Amino acid sequence: MAEELAPAPADDHGKAAISGGDAALVSLGGLVAARICHDLVGPVGAIANGIDLMAETQGGDEAEEVGLVRQSTERASALLRILRIAFGEATRGGPAVARGDVTGQLRDVIASRRVSFSVVGEDGPPLDPAAARLAALMVLSGRVLLGLSGQIELVLSPESALPIRVTAEGSRAAFPPRAEAWLSGRLGDLPASREVELALLPRVATAAGARLDWQGEDARVTLCACPQ
Repeated sequence: MAEELAPAPADDHGKAAISGGDAALVSLGGLVAARICHDLVGPVGAIANGIDLMAETQGGDEAEEVGLVRQSTERASALLRILRIAFGEATRGGPAVARGDVTGQLRDVIASRRVSFSVVGEDGPPLDPAAARLAALMVLSGRVLLGLSGQIELVLSPESALPIRVTAEGSRAAFPPRAEAWLSGRLGDLPASREVELALLPRVATAAGARLDWQGEDARVTLCACPQ
């Protein structure tokens, strides 16, 4: 079953070796990301609580302005939680993470009027933190590759943490020019901030004990993290 989730790579995408120093820098960056998200969750939550108080004092129907602020704060909270998972520090063998917690937060962030998000294997066993981080980052990478609109599917193995597959389909779904170098672990040219997920992905895959494969076809891209 696990092998069925992994697409046959279109080319020989060998996983680049990640050096110890590189791994240390990724870990440090993850700690910084986790700290930023942790420190911002509190203020955003306080804003949400303030909105609740405003709604209670007004009574009756909620004003449109209050509703808009509520929606924004709820999305900001969900985004901070999923960014903390995707960019924060995580180690294999740590406390397990329920799949529904990760996929629910991804759904809050990814799904919109232009983008649909579906999950297969959501009811399987919990994921270790490294696999949860990898799944979240793969979905965020799929959103980067999708472009303006389309659909993203996350497929999790029903039996184990790996493999993980993400497929993005849409009229503009494609790999940017330097994506293959980044996904191979090469950083000759640093990515733009909107593409940083792609450069981080092979390092997170290595930390989760996975090999990264990818395919690109007309209006469809696939990322797969397979057991090493």
